[in-house]
Amino acid sequence: MTTSYLWVAGPSGAGKDTLLRLAAQQLQDDTRFHFVTRLVTRPQGAWKEKSLTVETLAALERAGELALRWQAHGWDYALPWLELQTAARLQVASVSRQVLPQVYAELGGEILLIDAELEIRRQRLLARGREAPAAVAVRLERQVLLPAALPYRCIRNDGALADGVQSLLERLQTLVS
Repeated sequence: MTTSYLWVAGPSGAGKDTLLRLAAQQLQDDTRFHFVTRLVTRPQGAWKEKSLTVETLAALERAGELALRWQAHGWDYALPWLELQTAARLQVASVSRQVLPQVYAELGGEILLIDAELEIRRQRLLARGREAPAAVAVRLERQVLLPAALPYRCIRNDGALADGVQSLLERLQTLVS
């Protein structure tokens, strides 16, 4: 059995973690899928995150235990090798858009961008309550341009939540069939 990867990315507030969490709940008994837990230096807040100190993350990197490490919005993020080496056919990981070229070049796989209209993303970020409105504005201004040659598919998540989840589930099933 060959393992492949689905790298999920998109702008803040697009609903990536929500869609991934709901899809994982529906697929929890399907061993073909593994939803990767990422490491982060902020207080744990999102689904499938484990909070660590910067020092602990640096020690894991020195020990060669990280497949990928990046910074976004003032926090450090990482994916440990152990999370990417399960027996599942498809490893599904949420990553930053800025690391997509690197991870695609090094590990291959598929790229899925999840996006939503700017005003919807603003409302979602404000409702989350993790940041002040000024910080939300800065987050929304962040632009990450992907190389034109980078192949990806996109899911719009500005309609009904059930529609976004269904689109993600269909993509996941396609990748393992």
